[in-house]
Amino acid sequence: MFKLSAIIFFLAFFHLNVTAQDYGSLKGTVSDEQGKALRGATIRLEPDGHTTETDAKGNFVFNKIFAGSYSITVTMVGKASYQNNIKIGIAANNLIIKLSGDELELNEVAVSENRAAPDNLMKLERSAMPVTVISRRTIELMGSRRLDEVLKEQTGIAIVNNIGGGARSVGVQMQGFSSEYVMILIDGQPMVGRNSGNFDLSRISVSNIERIEIIKGASSCLFGSEALGGAINIVTRYGALQPQALIAANYGSLNIADITLEGETPFASQRGSANISANYYRTDGFNTNPKYIQQGTTAPPYDNYALQGRLRYRLTPTSTLGFSGRYGLRKSFMAKDFGLGIISGDSQDEQDLNLSATFDHNFNSGLRSMSRYYFTNFRSDQSVDWQQTNSSITKDVFVKNLHRFEQQFAYGISDELKFTGGLGGSIETMNDVS
Repeated sequence: MFKLSAIIFFLAFFHLNVTAQDYGSLKGTVSDEQGKALRGATIRLEPDGHTTETDAKGNFVFNKIFAGSYSITVTMVGKASYQNNIKIGIAANNLIIKLSGDELELNEVAVSENRAAPDNLMKLERSAMPVTVISRRTIELMGSRRLDEVLKEQTGIAIVNNIGGGARSVGVQMQGFSSEYVMILIDGQPMVGRNSGNFDLSRISVSNIERIEIIKGASSCLFGSEALGGAINIVTRYGALQPQALIAANYGSLNIADITLEGETPFASQRGSANISANYYRTDGFNTNPKYIQQGTTAPPYDNYALQGRLRYRLTPTSTLGFSGRYGLRKSFMAKDFGLGIISGDSQDEQDLNLSATFDHNFNSGLRSMSRYYFTNFRSDQSVDWQQTNSSITKDVFVKNLHRFEQQFAYGISDELKFTGGLGGSIETMNDVS
């Protein structure tokens, strides 16, 4: 309670100068030169990125947006685009926009991917180390279901398995470094919970991933000593432009089932966006050595549950508040018979909870500040028992908690030169009972 209060006070002391804001609205009509209403024209307001389309009568409206200066752009296929600077006040603005005649020639359009993460002051592609970015579209085309399946297709990366002592780890090696020197992050925050140094990549579903950033080489200057071999940053989806939902179900051999539920929506006149995703995945595993393992599998069966969500809300034109959370649970049991008449059974239950809160503020001087709090809890229960006598061979319970706070600043002199710095601290507790 004391730590949470201190963090709230810190945020209030540095940033929370949020006062009552003036809201305005904008409405208008889009037509051609003859006055015929145009349906389906796209209207976009910058810098906030508000977007809408005209209805059958050519009307559009933006409600409850911050008063101030905006750049409005109206586009429609076959028509010349319209762009102008407007000022939105408390009183409603009513625009009448006419798009000029048909555009006989299509202008050249440059398409680029915006890789700037909303909760990160650093653009990793500008770092001195080699960076590979796997886009959301690439992941969809691969047809992969878990993170380890995506990474095993990348050059310079080796996937390693550890099933000793009842473990179920599927780790990664990079640049010649073992798994304990490769950091795994979600939205810029480190994931915890390793078995023999391996972080189990198969714990993470790819259903809610926007992109994966792979930094190969020593990244200790960016992420600390745990990233000597490199870092893998997973960026979850964000910035919904319209309400949408998805239900997907896949079934395959070995009784593999993969069920995903997703939903995202903007709210508060697109000042906020919310995304939530749930995934269930199971497999029976498989046995690659039936000669010596007459009952059981070398790749263990398991049931995996994952629930994650992300929320962003723009408090003022210069301040944004964000929350994200993830809960994962994996349950696995495997019986083995080595032909000696004795059957052993090992089980492993893993669960992790990750919560994050960020506050992003842009000052008039060009200085940008980001305050971030992160909490994670990881618990692993492993045991190996003799099935006939119901006696325990070994049992291990591991619990880890991590509280982490960061304060980052970025100041850009130009588009090519930016200074980034900050400070932070963490409290880490572990309990290992065997």
